[in-house]
This record gives sequence, C-alpha cells and structure tokens, in this order.
Amino acid sequence: MTDKSALLRSVITEYYGFLKAYLIRKCKNEQDAEDIVQEVMLKLTENFQRGKEISNVKAWLFQVSRNTLSDFYKQMSYELKEVPKELGPSVEEHCGLTAYDYLIPMISFLPDKYAQPLLLSDIEKMAQTQIAKEIGLGISATKMRIQRGRVKLKELFEDCCNIEYDHQGNFVSCTVKTSCTPLVSHLSSFQKKYC
Repeated sequence: MTDKSALLRSVITEYYGFLKAYLIRKCKNEQDAEDIVQEVMLKLTENFQRGKEISNVKAWLFQVSRNTLSDFYKQMSYELKEVPKELGPSVEEHCGLTAYDYLIPMISFLPDKYAQPLLLSDIEKMAQTQIAKEIGLGISATKMRIQRGRVKLKELFEDCCNIEYDHQGNFVSCTVKTSCTPLVSHLSSFQKKYC
C-alpha cells in the first residue's frame, strides 16, 4: 500500500462516521445518508487519484456533503402540490437548517454561467485555473464570472432573506421571506420530505 492510499484510508476511517451522522441528521433517513456519504467518499477518492491537494480535509468533506445532499434532493424531483404561505423559523430550527444550507439552492437559482463557476470555486474549493479549463474560458473571464456570481448571490440572499446582524455588524441569522418563491419551495420540499 502506498503512502497516498494509506492517507486516503485514514481520512475515510476518521470522517466516515461523522459525515454519516451529520447526513442522517440532515435527511432523516439512514439509507439515504449512507448513499450520500459513499458518494462523498468516492469524490474524495477521485480527488486523491487526480493528485488534487485539499488543504482542509474536514471543511472540504462537509462542503462536498452539503453539495451532494442538495444534488440528491434535486434528483428526487419531489413535486410540490402546495407551497405554504408561511414557513416561519420553526422549519429551520426543527430541521437544523442554517444560512449556509440556503446557499447551494440559491446558487442554483442563478444563471448557469454564474452558478457553475461559483459552485466549483466557493463550494467545491476548486482552483480558478482548473475551473477555467473545465468551463472552457480564460482565467480572467473565469475570475470575472465568479466575482459577478458572488455579487448576484449576495443580492439574491438579501432579496430572499430577512437578515439579522449584531451591534458590530456581524451576521447572526436569517429567515426566508415568503416572497422568495423558489427558496420557499425548496424549504417546503425539504420540510415535507425530511422533517
């Protein structure tokens, strides 16, 4: 066994149980959590095989888990029959949702030309040079798309959420505005399916 495969095995051994527990708490279904954590570990293995360096393995694993969980929800194609008029903070509290959990769905609401590079950069922590190759743009155009994507995401976040700051201007919490139909639909789907 090479040093690289030994390192990979130790990372999987160390984090598998933590990720599975986290995902069970998020999706309330042990088999779904098992499927998702296996997919995350497959992504980790592929990154190791490609020689990609991950500076903070724990943060990377949890970010990829959130992204994979979001993709899982999309694949389920859960159809909403009715969107409730009021979601209230109890959904977020009961399901353990945080503002970070809104980001991936909100990124997906952006035009694809901004969403794809932003997901790769800020969620999957891919280097901008790699993103440029993957989406077929020059590095300066890629950087501009990521920057514009961040601005558009911030505007969308401010439009969709009532944001609470402390007296020093630091983010404290947020609740989703009922006028933000796409995010309300996403949370309603999550609530009906998993809460």
